[in-house]
Amino acid sequence: MGLAEECQLKLGENPDSKDSVFNAICELFNYLPIAAVIKESILCVHSGISEGLTIESLNTIKKPYTPESNKVVADILWAQPSTQKENYSYNNISSKYRKLSFTQEVFNKFLQENKLNLVVRTKDYCSTGFERIFNNKLITVFSATNYCGTEGNDGSIMYVKRNLEVLFKLMTGEEVNNTWSKNKDFNSTYPVSPRKKN
Repeated sequence: MGLAEECQLKLGENPDSKDSVFNAICELFNYLPIAAVIKESILCVHSGISEGLTIESLNTIKKPYTPESNKVVADILWAQPSTQKENYSYNNISSKYRKLSFTQEVFNKFLQENKLNLVVRTKDYCSTGFERIFNNKLITVFSATNYCGTEGNDGSIMYVKRNLEVLFKLMTGEEVNNTWSKNKDFNSTYPVSPRKKN
C-alpha cells in the first residue's frame, strides 16, 4: 500500500483531489531540503548524484522544486549507481526517473571535486539492511524490515560517530516482537552500535 492508498483508506478522501491530504504532503516535499552534509565529509541523499553537481549548487536550488523542472533534483531523488540500475517496466510517474544512473567514474570525480569521503543513500532495497559499493564510498541504507510484508529482509540504521566513523544497527526481518538483532552470527558480521554512556 502506498501513501495515496493509505490516505484514501484512512481519511476517506480522493488522493487526486487538489485539496487532499495526500496532495498537501506531496507539495510539502517540494520545500524540504534535498540533501544534507555531515561535517563537510558525508553527503546524505535519497538516491544519487548528478554529473557536475557541487555542494555549493545544492544551496542554490529554488523552492518549490520538482523533478520535472530540475534535472539535479531528479538525479538526487532517482539516479542509481550503474551497478544497480534496474529494468523497471511499470508505467507510472516514476518510470522515466528510474532510468537515471551514474557510474563509478562519475561518482569518484564527484567525491574528489567536492572533497567528500562518503555518500549515503536510502532509495534501494537491500536484503541485509545496508550495502557498500564503489570502494565502500557509497552506502545504501534500507530501514524497512520485511519490506511490503513479503520480503523477509533486514533493515538498518546508520550511526555517524563524532570522528565520522559509521556504524550500523541491524533490525532483522525475522523477528516479530523485537526488531533489534539478537542473532550472534549476524552481529559478529555486522557489529552493533555501542550503547551511549549516561
